[in-house]
Amino acid sequence: MKCLKVCAGDLRHLVEVYSQTKTDDGAGGFSTSWTKEFNIYCSIEEKSGRETNAHGSLEYQTSVEFITRYRDDVYVDQRLVHDGVNYNIRRVDNKFRNSKYMLIVCDGWVVN
Repeated sequence: MKCLKVCAGDLRHLVEVYSQTKTDDGAGGFSTSWTKEFNIYCSIEEKSGRETNAHGSLEYQTSVEFITRYRDDVYVDQRLVHDGVNYNIRRVDNKFRNSKYMLIVCDGWVVN
């Protein structure tokens, strides 16, 4: 098992947390928007990434781990935003089960 050591200085990246809102569009469907809920300070570590050329544009996909202080209001149906990049939350873990730190595993992408 990998040991997780977190220092206060590691949690230096300001990250925004967004929740998805679906609104009836009046034509039987819905429109989706994202609403900012709050900010958190995290450490960020890119775990893997790949580049693809899709429809004439370069797309970079990445798997990223965010570590922050534990809170009970971060869910897998939310999104993190850091430096203008959207990260879809895939997993939220309470590290060591002691409610001190949490690991948020995300997928992100950038299209050029």
